[in-house]
Amino acid sequence: MADAIGIALETRRIDIFEKVIKEANHSTEMLTYAFKITMQLLQNRKFRTVVLRTLVRLYLNLQVPDFISVCQCLIFLDDPDQVAEILQTLVRGTTDQMLMAYQIGFDLYESATQQFLNKIQDALRVQAPIPILFDKPQATIKEEQQGSNGSESMETNQDEASRQSVEESTAAKDKQSLQQEHKDKVNNLSQEEKQLQERIEKLLSILSGEITIGVHMQFLIKNNHADLLILKQIK
Repeated sequence: MADAIGIALETRRIDIFEKVIKEANHSTEMLTYAFKITMQLLQNRKFRTVVLRTLVRLYLNLQVPDFISVCQCLIFLDDPDQVAEILQTLVRGTTDQMLMAYQIGFDLYESATQQFLNKIQDALRVQAPIPILFDKPQATIKEEQQGSNGSESMETNQDEASRQSVEESTAAKDKQSLQQEHKDKVNNLSQEEKQLQERIEKLLSILSGEITIGVHMQFLIKNNHADLLILKQIK
């Protein structure tokens, strides 16, 4: 069977490729093998795209669809929209489906580009019962402010620092106000809507890397056995 898949790909016979996988006794194992050689051996991008689309369809047509493998294919196909649709379906499903969505989220964070992740997060935010605002990092805000104020070089350093302090304080108050408003809206949701809101927010935190980074930090702190006295002396 493995040889047949190789020959089908070499001769570009997608019909034979698909037939061999469907008729295999262990379709899941054959699909895994097919995906592996597709990514390792196929150099022609256009044909590789056709093969990956075929694999996506075959994975979805399994008795138990393999959404994790589907999303891996979609990463290489640069199709964040379909990934977002799959995640939206899973977070609305059973507890097991929700957990699968979270697992896919962790896999995506490790292997997808930031642009790909951003598009998925944008699609998920608007699907929540209460749309979730994008929290722009403070560093990005400062960079934008510096870029727009580049011509105002006549300000003194003290005035600039004072102005930035006021702006940061105002931004912090606005953020707290928005968070409280969002919390109040969530509390007014039905139990079903509240559960969906919590699931989507959790998935977004996974895709942003917040949870992964937090776990890594906890691990480093827990396993930090450095002698602080020695470090101080070295310094």
